[in-house]
Amino acid sequence: MRLLVQVALTRHPELANVPLLLDYAENDADRALLEFMSSSSQMGQPYAAPPGVPAPIVEALRRGFDATMKDQGFIEKMQIARIEFNPITGEELTRIVAHTMQAPKSVIERYKAAIAGD
Repeated sequence: MRLLVQVALTRHPELANVPLLLDYAENDADRALLEFMSSSSQMGQPYAAPPGVPAPIVEALRRGFDATMKDQGFIEKMQIARIEFNPITGEELTRIVAHTMQAPKSVIERYKAAIAGD
């Protein structure tokens, strides 16, 4: 199989030579659309807490998650199970979600038209 492009915000570590679809954006409007379209690929399978969780608890949850993602025993189990493993931090996920939620209406309308085939 030959991969032509990656639909993501950042290159997968094992696909460093495969360009991002974002690399082909010809202008700011196209870049915004491709960023919006690609953002979900970075979110993976996130963990979330309900609104109103006190900041110290959120911080403890994030640091515990980050430590788990670096734990050699956990990493070995992921490799043995052949599970895709490319974690991001809670702060990075929050930034991606906030950026996606702030997408201008024009970007969302272009996205809807693109997936509808208009």
